[in-house]
Amino acid sequence: MQLEGNTDQILLPREENESKFVDYHAKLAVCEKELRDTNKNVKDLGDEISILKCQLARYLPSDSHDEQSEGTTSTQDMDTETLCEEVKITSPMLHKGEKHSGIMRKQVGKSDDTKVKILLNFLGECSYNFDLEDILRSSAEIIGKGSYGISYKATMEDDIIVVVKRLKNVTVGKSEYEEQMEIINRVGQHPSLAPLRAYHFSKDEKLLIYDYYRTGNLSSLLHGNRESERMPLDWESIREITLSIAKGIAHLHAVGGPTFSHGNIKSSNVFMKRVKNEICVVSDFGMTPLMIAGAGYAAPEVIEERKHTHKSDVYSFGVLILEMLTRKTPLQSPSQDGMVDLPRWMQSVVREERTSEVFDVELMRFHNIETMVLLKTAMACVVQMPEERPTMDEVVSIIEKI
Repeated sequence: MQLEGNTDQILLPREENESKFVDYHAKLAVCEKELRDTNKNVKDLGDEISILKCQLARYLPSDSHDEQSEGTTSTQDMDTETLCEEVKITSPMLHKGEKHSGIMRKQVGKSDDTKVKILLNFLGECSYNFDLEDILRSSAEIIGKGSYGISYKATMEDDIIVVVKRLKNVTVGKSEYEEQMEIINRVGQHPSLAPLRAYHFSKDEKLLIYDYYRTGNLSSLLHGNRESERMPLDWESIREITLSIAKGIAHLHAVGGPTFSHGNIKSSNVFMKRVKNEICVVSDFGMTPLMIAGAGYAAPEVIEERKHTHKSDVYSFGVLILEMLTRKTPLQSPSQDGMVDLPRWMQSVVREERTSEVFDVELMRFHNIETMVLLKTAMACVVQMPEERPTMDEVVSIIEKI
């Protein structure tokens, strides 16, 4: 917005001091900014209307635009030159369990024909036969929210169901992101690990595609509110689950090398399978180099220095064992004195020689030497000094011998 004439010549009463000129200039600047914002909003609204017209045109008969005068370019003709170079999933106001159908996409740029640029990168020997367009049209239900982002259960038209994880706070560029995806695919080939099926990277969205496990995760099994979720765990089930998780993490350390860690071990990232000899799989591994996020059941060095190592994974695994044995969440407030985390609480109980009181009520009838060995293994994993913790290979060996 511009005012005619020289704004410096606006007449003011003589008794006003010169600071009034500053006020007028400030108000003028605010008005000009508001006008620019309004123009931008109008332009964005026009773009959205054009996109909607393009999408509507797909469902109209081919002769629906015959009435347009010769020599003009129809809205459909203009929009058919656009190319989906940038894919954006909207952020519907959903709560866990609610559904959203038909996720919008954003079209920009030009091309010779209308098409969606396929930016969904499949990994390994994946049998899925869908593209990003199918996911964007799917019915989406929020099934989890964590430090890495939001997870959706996406049901497509042909009844294929996958988990789509929308990452947040990704701090790396496309090349580093894609390189890490390839590493995750390479090290994730193990029966106890949830394979990453595909990924997507764009300016607005970073997506991961995983298999959907109908039997839910370990956290629901331990702490679920509904009877259908919370289930009793006998000693043999606990042993099988801990051994399967330990083998998966040990594989990550062995194949990924000294700098590769899971980085986000927690019960909600363990999904139950119960297929033949495969009881569960571990998910969400290898993501810590990409983002600023929480770290599962974090070791002291992770909290203080954000230092993720094999030994910090060992600590988190020890917390997970304690969670299964006690059926307590990792952060407890047993009294009004303040919050106490599970490892600290367990250490105080062990010092007071009250270990028989720590086990889950449903596990008490299986209380024996084996459960005490597993408890001692967990306590060895959660010691304060990283170098004093066992390796995951040593943990696997101990559990196998129980």
